Amino acid sequence: MAFWRRRWAQVLLGMGFILVLCSFGPYLHFMGRSLLPMPWWLVEKLPLLDQALPARFSLFVTLVTTIMVALWLAALKGRRAIWGYVLRH
Repeated sequence: MAFWRRRWAQVLLGMGFILVLCSFGPYLHFMGRSLLPMPWWLVEKLPLLDQALPARFSLFVTLVTTIMVALWLAALKGRRAIWGYVLRH
């Protein structure tokens, strides 16, 4: 698909992946035990970002996903555009 080769699609996909990792929080927990530190562990030591709640990053994941779907639907042409219109309504 040519859609995923576009630069903005790659940027949005990368941003979504980073946001998913940040939404896990500073440690990965399984069955009540901390298994390993996640990337947010490093960021939470910074002065302004220590107040950010990792659970709120899931909202940004939803936003990035919504933008990607909207751009994909806008790029549909011909007969596929009709199905994209049906999906939106």
